[in-house]
Amino acid sequence: MSEETKKFLLDFGYTESDVESISNVFNRHATTCKIDKLKEINKYFFSLGFSSKDIIKMIAYYPVIYVLTLDNISKKVIDLCTLGYSVNDVKKIIKNNPSVLGYNIENIKQNLEYLYTLNYSENEVKKMTKIAPRIIGTPRKTLKSRLDKLNELYNEQEVKKITLSFPTILCLQSEYLLGKIYNLCFLGYSKKDVLKMILICPSILGYNVETINDKINDMITLGFKREDVLEMIKVSPLLLTYSIENIKNKIEDIISLGYTLEETISMLKSLPALFGYSIENIKEKIGFYNSIGLKNLPLKKTKNLMQSASLSKARYLFYTRECNIIIDENNYNQLFIGSKEFERKYKMSNLDLIEKYKGEIDERTI
Repeated sequence: MSEETKKFLLDFGYTESDVESISNVFNRHATTCKIDKLKEINKYFFSLGFSSKDIIKMIAYYPVIYVLTLDNISKKVIDLCTLGYSVNDVKKIIKNNPSVLGYNIENIKQNLEYLYTLNYSENEVKKMTKIAPRIIGTPRKTLKSRLDKLNELYNEQEVKKITLSFPTILCLQSEYLLGKIYNLCFLGYSKKDVLKMILICPSILGYNVETINDKINDMITLGFKREDVLEMIKVSPLLLTYSIENIKNKIEDIISLGYTLEETISMLKSLPALFGYSIENIKEKIGFYNSIGLKNLPLKKTKNLMQSASLSKARYLFYTRECNIIIDENNYNQLFIGSKEFERKYKMSNLDLIEKYKGEIDERTI
């Protein structure tokens, strides 16, 4: 590579290391790295809406792009569009996995067709491959092997749920998946627990055991016991996706509603999903229960906070107006009876009930 070409690449924004990688690729392909060609390819990517930062990141990841001809690159974009992807879809796929520009289009077609035979819809396949583009470049035999491994651990419906939620799992080697399961068991969970956690939140497979241990230790410093944190993660694995700052803030937010640290920890232990609720959502629910004389409910029966404020308010209005039932500490459980039981008893669905009192629910607390 000439000094002039190196200067061009460095001026564009590549690092010395990037330039070395690009030079090595051209050497391996026994071809000359010409500035005009690099400019031509960059210009094409600009025309698709990529930024300089995008281009640098893509080439640094897959420098072979600069060895490809512009005709090959543009044809691959067109071919992907003919498979049902929009230009924006293709752009996202290339950004997530630039090496897709080096994939054989026939192999891509075969992989998509294979996924269709597994009862994934066209929209589902598009969604999966946009998130995890490596799926379309994975040899079909390997893709089948990974799905077979998942089918050994889960039923067909569960496998579909996991792969739609976390399609990257189809890019992971089976040994890697089994290693992740083993590592989670090492923390103190049973294999059954781990499989259930993955089903609830497949993205936990992206966390290494050191990161999870750090999260556990951080929460211990906030006042939780290790066994409590492990149980909370088992019940709500999404907890692992929250930063420690978000967790701290949620604790402080709940304390600001008038609870002590001890009470706040007790509530979060009972309902770890609270970490995912907005403080406005929590405040609205607690404020409503306080207004109808159920001040102790959030502490005594924290899990009842799972029910939407709209449904609780609608049921309260229904009982007091239609049934002449005064909700108090002795019968508040009626606010939380199952949907099927409520509909069977009162011939009204939750949606119909909320709609009936919608205006009052929206306008005031009660």
